[in-house]
Amino acid sequence: MTTQAAFTARLDRASFALIAGAPKRKARQLRRRANAAIAGLTLESYVAWINREADGFALMGADGWRERGVTTAPELARILDAECRRNREKEERYAD
Repeated sequence: MTTQAAFTARLDRASFALIAGAPKRKARQLRRRANAAIAGLTLESYVAWINREADGFALMGADGWRERGVTTAPELARILDAECRRNREKEERYAD
């Protein structure tokens, strides 16, 4: 097993447990594990991990992110998390 595959497997385990609805304390621990796994991934591996279950919508490739100044997987994760939070706030604000 390659290093990237090991980090991907760790990210899989942590994300599936978070999606399943882990208790609050366990969720914090799982988020730390997921972030540690993301830190070990290359940008290409992280983009591939995100896009593997994309149905009709996928992120642009790693080269496109590099052109925009994103060079590491943790940077991309922060950008995507911020965008997700922003969209959730908009949905809550306009949920009439």
